[in-house]
Amino acid sequence: MRKLLEYFPPFIQLMLVRIYHFLYGSRYPYRKYTHKYQTIFIHVPKVAGTSILTSLMGDKVNRDHLTYREFKQSNSFLYDKYFKFCFVRNPYDRIVSVYEYLKSGGNQASDKYFQEIINNHYDTFESFVLEYLNAERIHEHVLFKPQYLFIYNEQGDSEVDFCGRYEKLEDDAYFVFKKLGVESSLPLKNRTLKNSDIADYYKNKSVKEKVGSLYHKDFEIFSYEV
Repeated sequence: MRKLLEYFPPFIQLMLVRIYHFLYGSRYPYRKYTHKYQTIFIHVPKVAGTSILTSLMGDKVNRDHLTYREFKQSNSFLYDKYFKFCFVRNPYDRIVSVYEYLKSGGNQASDKYFQEIINNHYDTFESFVLEYLNAERIHEHVLFKPQYLFIYNEQGDSEVDFCGRYEKLEDDAYFVFKKLGVESSLPLKNRTLKNSDIADYYKNKSVKEKVGSLYHKDFEIFSYEV
């Protein structure tokens, strides 16, 4: 590329570099579905994201939990142009889902490390929350990360056009798919909690209080009751 540019005057070089970055700099993390439907899905962990991506992409889905920043930095033009959406979930429910998911092994190499930690030292949700989770560790693994960090900027403004709710998954997914022209039902993938009662995980008041404290911004921003 550099040798090729040497044959052109400076202003042409600059133009070619800009074209190159626009065409090739936008490839990652943008995928075929983003251009097909002109949409960007911010995949917040353990909020039915695999099901959403399966509807958009088909069966070949890889976990790629990126924040709005990666998309915006890669190509701000496309980011501003495309319809951006995400789904969020009650933090109490979500961290239980994360715990059970990692306890069973997850689906990434990095998950195995945390599976060993959990199964060897924190085999109950109570011990995991009270003895392991803290303000630093919720940033050690993308699955622990607070949801607001995926879609809110430093000024406290949302960077997406629509924020769906896991609690209204079918209705909100229908709204998004209809808007995008996606002809697909919502397959339920990676459902860690099937018939489990979330309340059973929070019989100890201290567990609920700590989760509420660690994820207080998620509760506040998304209006979930602490």
